[in-house]
Amino acid sequence: MYSKILVPLDGSDVAECVLPYVESISTWKKQTEITFLYVTQHLDVPMADKKFTERIEKDAKSGARSYLDDLVKKIKIKGEVKHVVRAGKAADIIIDYCEEHKLRLIVMATHGRSGISRWTRGSVADKVLHNANVPVWLIKAEHAKKKFLKKGQKIKIMVALDGSKLAEDSLVSVMELAEQYGKDNVELTLFRVSELFSPPYIYPPEMPISIEEYLEYEKKRTTEICQSYLNDLKKHLTKNGITTIAAVEEGIPADVIINFAKGNSIDLIVMSTHGRTGFSHWAFGSIAEKVLKGAPCPVFLVRSGIKKP
Repeated sequence: MYSKILVPLDGSDVAECVLPYVESISTWKKQTEITFLYVTQHLDVPMADKKFTERIEKDAKSGARSYLDDLVKKIKIKGEVKHVVRAGKAADIIIDYCEEHKLRLIVMATHGRSGISRWTRGSVADKVLHNANVPVWLIKAEHAKKKFLKKGQKIKIMVALDGSKLAEDSLVSVMELAEQYGKDNVELTLFRVSELFSPPYIYPPEMPISIEEYLEYEKKRTTEICQSYLNDLKKHLTKNGITTIAAVEEGIPADVIINFAKGNSIDLIVMSTHGRTGFSHWAFGSIAEKVLKGAPCPVFLVRSGIKKP
C-alpha cells in the first residue's frame, strides 16, 4: 500500500488539480501519510544586496507556509497530513525529499504557474519522472475531477503491457493501488497491442500461400500470442480478488492505447517507462511519452527497476 505520499505544489490552481486524487487515495486507508511540498526558488539577482535577497526569500517561504496552512484546512484527508516548505530547484528538492523520507509515491500535476513556464513537461515533471525512485502519478488540469472515486463506482484502471518482464513491473503498483482503494472498487484492464506486422523484403516464392494470406496468418498468430500472455496474467490477478479484463488490439502502440482509453472510459493508465530490452521500445520519450501527451486521463508511470513499495 502507498502509505507515504508526496504531493508537490507551487501555489497555482493548475497544480491543485491533483487534490481530488489525493483525497481519494487517502479516503480508503486511514494510515496514509500525505506530505504537501512547496519549493520556493533562490533569488538570483546580480549585484543585489544580500539582505534584500534574504528578506525576499524569507517572505516567499512565509507566503508558501500560509498557502499550505489554508490548503490543509479545506481539503478532506483521512490520516496524517504534513506540509513542508523548501528552497531550491524544484525537481531536485522533490526527488531528494522523497528519498530522504522514504516516501513511496509522488502525485503531481504536469503543469503549474499558469500552465506555461515552471512546471511544464520537459521541466520539473520531466526531471522527476527520469530520476525519482518511486512511481509518479501525473495529472493534467484538463483531466481533473471534483471527485475521483464516487460511491458505488469502480475505478477503471488500464495497464499497458508489451510482454516483457520490465513492463510487468507496473503490475506491482497496480496491486498496491487495488489494496489502496479496495479490490472491490477496482476494475482492471490488461492491455497489449499486437503491432502491425511488416512483411519480409523478399517474399519466399516456395511458400504455398499468397503474401496477403501470409500477412493475415501472422496477424492472427501474433494476436493469439498476446491474448494468451494476458490471459495468464489475468488468472493470477483474478485469484487475488481483482476484477480483470484482458484486451488485445492491433496497431501503433501509443495510438491504440490512447484510443482504447478514450473509448472505454478509463480513469487511469498504468505503464512502465521501459519495456522490451529496457531501452528503446517503450523508453520514456517514445511510447510512454506519447501516451502521456495524448491520454484522456491521468497516467501512472513506473520506472523499470525502481524499488518496490
